[in-house]
Amino acid sequence: FAELNDVTFTDEVMRQREELSEQFRALDELRQMAAKYGYDISRPAATAREAIQWVYFAYLAAVKEQNGAAMSFGRVSTFLDVYIERDIAAGVLTEEQAQEMIDDLVINTSSATSPPAC
Repeated sequence: FAELNDVTFTDEVMRQREELSEQFRALDELRQMAAKYGYDISRPAATAREAIQWVYFAYLAAVKEQNGAAMSFGRVSTFLDVYIERDIAAGVLTEEQAQEMIDDLVINTSSATSPPAC
């Protein structure tokens, strides 16, 4: 955003600034929603459990933005695998626990009503 301060003001620059402003607003709304559930998503997830919860908050926000319209959860396995593999290797998570968290995520994205009980 700051990089756009030093460029010639054009329609494209104005459009980029508007889009970035909208993204900042949406991210702040997402942060506020997660805070209501007691989570601080303004920092990177530290564990697989947090990564799954953060992804779920993003899903909830997307559903909210679409006024509750049905939507596909999409593919997030590559992102979550990094956290899960690291936590399993560190001995803080078992494969069974990881599978249970993923199962909870899948079940919750079917209903999209509250954060997963991870």
